[in-house]
Amino acid sequence: MDSAHTLGDAKAAASGFEGMFTEHSQWLDNEYYTDMIRRAKKWRQVSVGQRGSQPKWQWVRPAKNGSLIFFF
Repeated sequence: MDSAHTLGDAKAAASGFEGMFTEHSQWLDNEYYTDMIRRAKKWRQVSVGQRGSQPKWQWVRPAKNGSLIFFF
């Protein structure tokens, strides 16, 4: 289910990542994917710790409710 990223948010304790995926986290739609494309220049990469000896990266952008996240 590709649109599952639009529901809820990531918790650092569970995944090591923190934040909401979309501004409307209660809607099941394609907002997560269209936001990546439409606002591509507003995303910035930040380090959120380590994965073994390698840095762990998360992409964030400003949003009305704080920051939205994208990771892979």
